[in-house]
Amino acid sequence: RSAQRNFNLISSNHERQLESFGFSDNGSFNISVHTDKKTTMIIFMALVSEVKAIGIKGITFIDLCSDPQIHLAVLNSSYHQSTTDVSWSGKIALKNIYYPYILNCNYSKSRYSIITDFRNNKTHIDTRDDLYPIFYFILSFIYLFLTLFCLINICQYSILGIFIPPILALTL
Repeated sequence: RSAQRNFNLISSNHERQLESFGFSDNGSFNISVHTDKKTTMIIFMALVSEVKAIGIKGITFIDLCSDPQIHLAVLNSSYHQSTTDVSWSGKIALKNIYYPYILNCNYSKSRYSIITDFRNNKTHIDTRDDLYPIFYFILSFIYLFLTLFCLINICQYSILGIFIPPILALTL
């Protein structure tokens, strides 16, 4: 997953959940939102447990817009009134998966241009993807071994004249 994502949306939805990201300790984020109309919006980053708590507490997204003192998530930007551009950045203290939300408190159809930039301490890779580089590294050695095995087999048994092993050796 890339750390920076661009979203261009036309939406009349009250809330918009963006793609989640797995942060490591001391990760950072920057979310920039531009709309074509002045709107009132709230941006927050919620954990799965915080999102599930919405139903348990009986809080709705409409409640968050009507009372800016209610904070659903620990990572909550401020209440942005009558604006077209909002930028919010912060730090993630502990490793976890966060879901960014943008609430349109005006309930109007708007065109959104959203840029999210999520960064982990030493990489832009989502923590859920940390094992992929190791997996692909090991897989490349397995393919190398199979290719060498096929080439050696071709050299030793070239008298058989079967053309399939050379093709397989070069396509692995």
